[in-house]
Amino acid sequence: MSQMTLVFAVIIAGCTLVTVLFSSVAAKLGRLESSQKELDQLLRQEEDTEAAFEAYNKHLAVYNESISRFPGYLIARMYGFRQISADEDDDLL
Repeated sequence: MSQMTLVFAVIIAGCTLVTVLFSSVAAKLGRLESSQKELDQLLRQEEDTEAAFEAYNKHLAVYNESISRFPGYLIARMYGFRQISADEDDDLL
């Protein structure tokens, strides 16, 4: 084998190795991007859930306050409404 053929063989082998390495890195980057999108979606869902809980707790406080004051107190007693704590609201669902 001549020196020139050997040099070309080494260059082709090196290019093949680089191509394989780049393909592997590109595949891993694609999986990382997909994982990042999933994590972003989970974070948005968690933020939405937290906002819903905050809104629910505010409404629960308004409800409890309204049935503890006049005239809401009288109407609540007539129809069996009672105050609800945040701990027991799971039983209502």
